[in-house]
Amino acid sequence: MRLISCHIENFGKLSNFDYNFNETKNIILEDNGWGKTTLAAFIRVMFYGFANPLKKDDYENERKRFKPWKGGVYGGSLSFSVNNKEYIINRVFFDREKEDTFSIRDAHTLLETTDFSKNIGEEIFKINHESFKNTIFVGQDELETKSTRDIESLLGNVSLEELDINNYDDALGTINGLINSLSPDRKTGRLYKLSRQLDNLEFENLSFDANKTRVSKLVERAKSLEHFLNKERRAKSELQGLIFEELSNKGEEKKEVKEEKKEEAPKDERAEKLKKDIFNFNKLAINEKTDVIGLFILFFGFFLTVLGVFLQNNNRYHVYAYPLTFIGIIIVIFYVSRTFFKRADDTEDDEDEEEPHLKEEKKEETKGYEPFKSAEDAEFNSSSSKYQALIEKMKLNDKKIDEHTGELYRLNREIEELTKEILKQEENITRLTEIKEEIIELKEKYEYTLKARDYLSLAKENFAKRYNKPVKKSFDKFLGYMLDETDDYILNINNELRIKDAGELRDVRMLSKAFRDVIGLALRLAFIESAFTKEKPFIILDDPFVNVDDNTLAPCLNTLNIISKDYQIIYFTCSISRT
Repeated sequence: MRLISCHIENFGKLSNFDYNFNETKNIILEDNGWGKTTLAAFIRVMFYGFANPLKKDDYENERKRFKPWKGGVYGGSLSFSVNNKEYIINRVFFDREKEDTFSIRDAHTLLETTDFSKNIGEEIFKINHESFKNTIFVGQDELETKSTRDIESLLGNVSLEELDINNYDDALGTINGLINSLSPDRKTGRLYKLSRQLDNLEFENLSFDANKTRVSKLVERAKSLEHFLNKERRAKSELQGLIFEELSNKGEEKKEVKEEKKEEAPKDERAEKLKKDIFNFNKLAINEKTDVIGLFILFFGFFLTVLGVFLQNNNRYHVYAYPLTFIGIIIVIFYVSRTFFKRADDTEDDEDEEEPHLKEEKKEETKGYEPFKSAEDAEFNSSSSKYQALIEKMKLNDKKIDEHTGELYRLNREIEELTKEILKQEENITRLTEIKEEIIELKEKYEYTLKARDYLSLAKENFAKRYNKPVKKSFDKFLGYMLDETDDYILNINNELRIKDAGELRDVRMLSKAFRDVIGLALRLAFIESAFTKEKPFIILDDPFVNVDDNTLAPCLNTLNIISKDYQIIYFTCSISRT
């Protein structure tokens, strides 16, 4: 495969630009800022489109980065040959990818062809954009490379239908994800979680047997208490019957006492009434005498007050007016206050006179109150030892009933709580069985998944061995063109380079940038030679030797001359010394 020509309408700083490629080595020597990197990017974009279309940064987003500086139509055309047939790609770019236009024509008939689609890069080279940039396209200061799934697929000389090596990483990722989700060691693993649940449930059920034994004993104790309670309740009923019987036996005696009290009551009432009348008569006499003196004092106070007011208008005696008025007012206030408080005292005296009588009546009403007795039983209560004995037995019986009832309540509460716990533990037993069965099933699945990963990795290793030796052989060849020694480098089955030093393998990133560039170019060329065995591609190199010293530069440039015999080289540089 080779490039024939290109035409750029507008792309970055390049505008209305044409270039014809020869079939071997094309050296594009231009000053910095001319647009060499832009031209290299144009060729890549014509096959693969823009990289990083979602990036917001104007430099990382190539659609924004290479937008024409002068405006105009954004795009161009590229002529190339592949499989002994020539084509012309035309692309016009807009702000959004969906607005872009693409067409491919037969270079001889100029008719559109369906041999390729807008994904023409992947269809021709059999690798994606990333793999293209790790092999055929060497961007500025991007000589270092790494293997990809597409590269490994080409290196193994297989198609996706034959081995589907492109999906190895996805398959391995899926398996590792399943292993992690089942893991007994990771906190997020299902087996780990089930194991913790199993431990917790078994801990909760440690008291299961003890709880059942405890409930049995409590139930027996509750039955015993129920028996005692029933016995005490029957005893209480019997005591109540005896008490009421004792009370009924005293009925006649109570009636006689009531009759005697009724006969004595009229005499007592007449004596009490006479005593009260004498007391009220004496009190009335004293009050009448007191009221005469009080009226005199009140009149004298009014007189002094009026006299004082009269003297206020008399020039001769007006100095006595205010004192007389003041004294008169004081006397009036004194009399009124004395009268008020005296009446209040009389009311209290009356209440005191009546209060002993009322207290005596209340005392008589409440005297001798006991359960199952009225006020009339007071005398009987104090004299009947049999009744008192029955009452004491009743109180003792009530106390026992209260004690047994309280204990029975506490027992029932404990039985209820333990029963709930036992029910939960029985549910735990069912759940424990389910978890153990699930653990057995998942452990088996986990073990099979581990084996699947091991077999998949082994298959990958065996597949890699098919191309590892040819790649290493090509790498040694190209590196030998540029450096003297190649034996110190090891290429593992993942196409990762290591350098032997003092018996240890070290990462090549520990080498200088110049050596890393040379090693990276040798590995790229090894990938290309091993992967593209039928249709050899063109190779684009954007000033790859800027870091190489003069002693290494000449062998590197000579290497380009050697490979240009088999590959079309498009080589960009800004220095004549690197040509």
